[in-house]
Amino acid sequence: DNGKITLPLIFALEKISPKGKKDISQRLKRKTEKDRRWIEEFVKERNGIRKSQEKAVVFTEKSIEILKTFPHSIYRESMEKLVTEDLERTK
Repeated sequence: DNGKITLPLIFALEKISPKGKKDISQRLKRKTEKDRRWIEEFVKERNGIRKSQEKAVVFTEKSIEILKTFPHSIYRESMEKLVTEDLERTK
């Protein structure tokens, strides 16, 4: 995991106390199965996954909008397909 925090966890950490953030940081460092399940539930309860999916939709729409400024071609179609398939994969 290289110490990286995913977007769902970042969203879940919004509006949480410094003490709460410290607790989660300790859970992340311990890497136990119990802590992993607790963090997963924490992210779900705080809508971290839903917020991440909403952000992905915004970025996908913006990407398609930008791609449409280029002339129609098989290359543009491929890029549009890549962007939309990636969004479908995350659902």
